[in-house]
Amino acid sequence: MINNMQKRPACRRAGFTLIETLFAILILTVAIAGPMTIAARGLDAALIAKDQTTAFYLAQDAIENIRHMRDSACLDAGVSPCPTGIWLSALKNTATGATCVNALCTLSSISGVVGSCDASGVCPLLLYDSTPTGDTVTPSIYRRSIEVIAGDSEAMASTTVSWQDVGGVTRSVSVSEEIFDWQ
Repeated sequence: MINNMQKRPACRRAGFTLIETLFAILILTVAIAGPMTIAARGLDAALIAKDQTTAFYLAQDAIENIRHMRDSACLDAGVSPCPTGIWLSALKNTATGATCVNALCTLSSISGVVGSCDASGVCPLLLYDSTPTGDTVTPSIYRRSIEVIAGDSEAMASTTVSWQDVGGVTRSVSVSEEIFDWQ
């Protein structure tokens, strides 16, 4: 009897082998994981940049508040040129004894009240108003320290804002400016 069935050649297979399947999955995983890693790093960088921008504005806000205190004290005194001692007195809190002159302090942007940092130089967290009515004050992630080093006719105002980012890394931004006698 003659066998009419033809044998398939060995080189023609109907499906994938296990190794080919695993290799295809590896290529697919690498193709997906690469862009996902880049996107995650981009998101982390954006969050760090947002916090850094906010910290810079908070540092600059402290310098602007010091200028405002200088201008207000000199206008109230009615003396021109304004002696450094007059406007530096605005940087002292007589009720608590806190001072920014040659010492670390904190300054409320809302009330203009000078506060003190602890003995190790750690200042309290900045507070912000988290409601439209102004009823609730919430601690932020930022700490701001201010120091004013007084000279004869000028002072060096320095402020540092520090925070911990999403990865737990402590970061900081510093701004310094010479403030001269007001004319």
